[in-house]
Amino acid sequence: MGSFVVPQVLYVAAELGLADELQSGPKSAAELAGPMKLHSPSLHRLMRTLASLGILAEREAERFELTPLGEALKSGTSNSARSTLRAFGSLHFRRAWDHFKYSLQTGKTGMEKEWGVPLFDYLAERPEEASLFSEAMVGFHGNEARTVARACNFSIFKNIVDVGGATGNLLAAILAHHAGPRGVLFDLPHVVRDASAILRAHGVDARVAIQVSDFFGPYPREATPIYCLT
Repeated sequence: MGSFVVPQVLYVAAELGLADELQSGPKSAAELAGPMKLHSPSLHRLMRTLASLGILAEREAERFELTPLGEALKSGTSNSARSTLRAFGSLHFRRAWDHFKYSLQTGKTGMEKEWGVPLFDYLAERPEEASLFSEAMVGFHGNEARTVARACNFSIFKNIVDVGGATGNLLAAILAHHAGPRGVLFDLPHVVRDASAILRAHGVDARVAIQVSDFFGPYPREATPIYCLT
């Protein structure tokens, strides 16, 4: 039953950006507490706990450094888990899980019980949390998008529609690897809002049309004869 502590420890470490504070080298809780506005002894206990989980390694003078596993908690890396931990450990997710028994009894979601609306409706009303959820999806899949782009011959298609493609991470990876096809990104307005930056970063924004709609249908008319990703 005490295992619920581990996700909370990881969530707090991600929320605080602790890995970013350690990316320049080993530091102690006493060195970090002031700049991070934290209680030094409590931070030390958190760092010891992270060391026991293989996220940090303790060195001399009560200093801690990132392990290879801990590197995944840094911001801005292709395989970063930070946003994923922040999103799935956030209050709205945790409170939804409090209603797991209710879901089994009714077939309805814990989100609807706690917040009155399904997940995507909840996120549509909260832009910052929606952006974090989109970042979490990118981090959750890591290098998967580039692997898919290399493994499949998408160059045989003229157009590719990514239905429910979120911020376009997978579509962008495919188009960056295959120069021929053009793309259509198809998702809800609060989801595709952050897509332009990702498409530009991959250098494919001029080849992608963004269509705003619900992926439960109907799909765009031109999607019928072309390859659709789900």
